[in-house]
Amino acid sequence: MFDCIIVGAGPAGSTCARILRENGLNVLLMDKHNFPRKKTCAGSISCKAFPHLPLGWEKTIEREIKKTTLVGGFF
Repeated sequence: MFDCIIVGAGPAGSTCARILRENGLNVLLMDKHNFPRKKTCAGSISCKAFPHLPLGWEKTIEREIKKTTLVGGFF
């Protein structure tokens, strides 16, 4: 029996599961893919997400992008 089932173990799903577990809930986190895999959320994580990540997350950074441009049709 679980208090919460989260489908999708990417950055958002795994962070949500971690926070719920830290608050005492029994959580099932599911994903259709095996981990580790070569995919992150859109290939990057916004700096707005940094305060919500666990300590030491910086050790998982593969490369840092300083500047990018988005071109229409995605939103």
